[in-house]
Amino acid sequence: MSEKNRRSKWHSAGIVILAISVLISSICIILYVCKKVFNEELSNSSMISEANNIKAIIENPAENSGFYMIDLSAYNSEPNQTDSTPWITASGKECKPGVLALSRDLLNDYTEGAPFTFGDKVLCIKIYGVFEVEDTMHKRKKMRGDVWKMERKEAYKFGIHRGVVIVKVN
Repeated sequence: MSEKNRRSKWHSAGIVILAISVLISSICIILYVCKKVFNEELSNSSMISEANNIKAIIENPAENSGFYMIDLSAYNSEPNQTDSTPWITASGKECKPGVLALSRDLLNDYTEGAPFTFGDKVLCIKIYGVFEVEDTMHKRKKMRGDVWKMERKEAYKFGIHRGVVIVKVN
C-alpha cells in the first residue's frame, strides 16, 4: 500500500470518528434538554424554543452561548506543568480529583464576557463527567481544558480528547 493511500485511509477514519463524536454529543444534548423538559414541565412555547436551541447547537456548536467545544487533556501537579505552587489552583484551592483548568479565553476572571468563572460546575459530554472549574492554563492556550490527575501516568493515559462539548450545570 502506498504512503498516499495509507494517509488517505487514516484521514477517512478520522472523519468517521469525528462524525460519530458529533452524533454522540448531539444525542447527549437532546437527552439533556428532554430531561429539562420532563423535570421542569416546560410550556409548549418553551419546548419549541429548546428544540430551536438544539438545532442551533447541532448546526453550529461554536456559536451557541451555552455549549462550547474544546480539546480536553489532563495534567498533574509537577512543577514543569504548573507555576511555582503546583498543589494550589489559580482559585486558591488545593488540587483534587474533579478539578478542571480552562484556557483563559473561557474564564471571565481573565477575559471579559467569557462564559465560565472559578467554582462553576461543568459537564463534559464526551467524557461523561462533571468537573469544577478551579484552575487556568497558560495564556497561549485557546478553547482548551485540562483535568487534574494525581499521577503523571494517569494524565498520559487520559490522553487528548478533541471536540469535547462542555456546558455549565450550576
